[in-house]
Amino acid sequence: TTKIAPEDRVMFYTDGLIEARNASKEFYGSERLKKVLKNNSNKPVKYMADAVCDSVFEFMGRQSTQDDITFFIMEAKKEH
Repeated sequence: TTKIAPEDRVMFYTDGLIEARNASKEFYGSERLKKVLKNNSNKPVKYMADAVCDSVFEFMGRQSTQDDITFFIMEAKKEH
C-alpha cells in the first residue's frame, strides 16, 4: 500500500507508450517518459498529459503504432 498525499500525481500507462518506436526502430522508453514528466511537473495535469502525447508522437514521426497507447494521470486533491 502506498499513501498518496494531496497534490501527488500518479500515472498509469500501457506498454504501448514506452514501446512506441521511431523510424530507427528505437523504443520511446521509460527514461524519455520520465524526462517529459519531470520537465512538466509544475504544470496542470492536462498540460502534462498533452506534453506526453506530443513527445511520443513527435518521437514516432510517421511510424504507425504497433500497440495501443493508453495512459492517464491523476492528481490527489488538496484537503479543505
